[in-house]
Amino acid sequence: MRPTDWANILTVLHFLIVAVAVLAVPVIAAGLLLKRPWARNFWLRLAHLLFIGFVVGETAIGQECPLTTWERELRWSEGADLHEVEGQPCFARFAHNVTFLQFIGSMTIEEMLPYYIVFGLIVLLTWLLGPPHWPWARKAADVTASQP
Repeated sequence: MRPTDWANILTVLHFLIVAVAVLAVPVIAAGLLLKRPWARNFWLRLAHLLFIGFVVGETAIGQECPLTTWERELRWSEGADLHEVEGQPCFARFAHNVTFLQFIGSMTIEEMLPYYIVFGLIVLLTWLLGPPHWPWARKAADVTASQP
């Protein structure tokens, strides 16, 4: 396989990670509104919050996502720029354009930061308005309930 093929696979993986992080917000919000227990799962919610916090943090200090760096290097190895995806398979082009917000236009890390901050605040807001069930609180309640 050529480096561009690996870059396309990496692009699709990157897209799927972003899609899960983004779609988790309305799914969690719907779960909270419908009072589904999984929507308050502490570990799911913590992983989501930490992931978004990592993305916002790395962007705030001007650090590019490691997946982006890896994709750029794979494309450069064949003489292409990161955003040169014309001629690539349809889903790889789609995944790249959505992941890098190419429908808005080519954006720098600094220009993407406000979008990431707003999204991070939305995730934090779901945490605050529909807090997860703390695992150690449940154990304490179970112990109390089982005592005569």
